[in-house]
Amino acid sequence: MAIEAIDLSEARAVAAQYARLAQKSGPVVSGSRMFTAAQMGRLTFDWAMSILSRDQKLWTDLRKLRSRARELADNDPTAAKFLSLCEANIIGKHGMRLQPKIRNLRGDGLADALNKQIASEWHTWCQRGNCTVKRVLMNWSACSLAPGQWMANSSCSKNR
Repeated sequence: MAIEAIDLSEARAVAAQYARLAQKSGPVVSGSRMFTAAQMGRLTFDWAMSILSRDQKLWTDLRKLRSRARELADNDPTAAKFLSLCEANIIGKHGMRLQPKIRNLRGDGLADALNKQIASEWHTWCQRGNCTVKRVLMNWSACSLAPGQWMANSSCSKNR
């Protein structure tokens, strides 16, 4: 049984190319601090890197992402269940509730009169016609829409 010679010229060329790239990235100074993911080596040369921020990446494909998220919310039972779980666990069965616990300036007790007034004003504000711009929804209705709209519209980026 004869042993065939293997042509390693292509492998040597790739190794030389990686060596040239490693020299361009600069030497790693002993004792300097670096993130492991920032180091260049044979295991990280094919790792795709981007100089764009998350927001810049999002804005380039925002319309497609929103469209696909809405389509999933409408047609996929797993996505629909996820949105209903968000509504149930973020907002709850009865919406947000306010429990004012303002303390007296002097003493340890709660300022009951002030707490009752705050609770009364919150209740008034939560009624239909006060808490939404179009004056159509009550506070609970508006809050129950929030998680689903947030998730389905892919508006998960900050400052949006």
